[in-house]
Amino acid sequence: METNLQARLTEGIRKLQGLVGESVTINQIPYSCIVGSEVITDTLTEGGWKQVSHVVITIALQDILRSPVTPQVGNLSLLMPRNRTYRVDTLTPTQTTYEIGMIDVTA
Repeated sequence: METNLQARLTEGIRKLQGLVGESVTINQIPYSCIVGSEVITDTLTEGGWKQVSHVVITIALQDILRSPVTPQVGNLSLLMPRNRTYRVDTLTPTQTTYEIGMIDVTA
């Protein structure tokens, strides 16, 4: 990708992250992120209710490249503003971002 275009896209991601103010901690490393979708389902199970949550977040690729350890499937993570603990389920790197799917640790 053209360097100028990549820099402009990264700048746009940073502005959007600043507006939404979300952050996630993976491998004890904090990242600014954008929450693309969050799905919370309640299923009736024997003995009560079980809540399962799935969330997809976007982290700027530059932030991932600067971190000493990249996120891996199975890592525990904390989505701070929502105070929920997740496990990394899927990782999809793109040219400018990392799309990370996470599932609630109780699932």
